[in-house]
Amino acid sequence: MVTEALISMMVGVVNGFLSLVPAWAPNTSALTNSGTNIGAWAMAWNGYFPVAVLAACLLLVLAVKLALLGFRTLVWVYHQFWGSD
Repeated sequence: MVTEALISMMVGVVNGFLSLVPAWAPNTSALTNSGTNIGAWAMAWNGYFPVAVLAACLLLVLAVKLALLGFRTLVWVYHQFWGSD
């Protein structure tokens, strides 16, 4: 009971401070319009050149590159603990 009361007081203090922060969101209309324009452009060019396939291939290459970077980072961290080369 005492622990629950302490936790409730701490949460109440945090909620009190957070309620002072105003609600705000960035204006995303420019990004939405740009995304719509890029999508329309890609759809128009997709009949002449496979833009969708190119984008999928680029995303696949990027995903593989990030996975390999993550693996190299894990190997580097592992070697830092054991002191090997």
